[in-house]
Amino acid sequence: MPRSGPGRAPPWLPSAEARVEAGAGGLGWAGGWRWWGALALLVVGCSTPGDDPGPALPVEPAAIYAQMCARCHGVDGRGDPELKKTLPVRDFSDPRFQAASYDAIAQVVMTGKNQMPAFGGLLSVPKIQAISGYVKRIGKAPAAAPGPTPAPAPTPSAPRR
Repeated sequence: MPRSGPGRAPPWLPSAEARVEAGAGGLGWAGGWRWWGALALLVVGCSTPGDDPGPALPVEPAAIYAQMCARCHGVDGRGDPELKKTLPVRDFSDPRFQAASYDAIAQVVMTGKNQMPAFGGLLSVPKIQAISGYVKRIGKAPAAAPGPTPAPAPTPSAPRR
């Protein structure tokens, strides 16, 4: 008996017997539409505008470092001198630190080590990766010369006539 023709279901649609064998319970067209309707509602419900994280923002490792790391590691990455008297603060210019892999540094940032707290719950993986590169870069920078801080350049005043 042909499966296509007038009054017959299309060939891609399983027969009622096949649906019963597959566990569809012979629901026919109505049961199939209910299933597809439920699936459509599930898909629509999972993509609400409130779930959209928005556009990706650039990672600013210097700002993250200033906010979360500089208090202990110092602005230049060599450690806060006062804090180093009481805690073993890592100096990023240390050759042993510079020899560490980016992954090893990222792991310490993520999970913490000794007195350093873990930042894995506060920072995303891209931010942790950016910080790992940033601390190696500031550790390679030459140390600032000790001495008085130079006075800021004067700001130009109103033009003279």
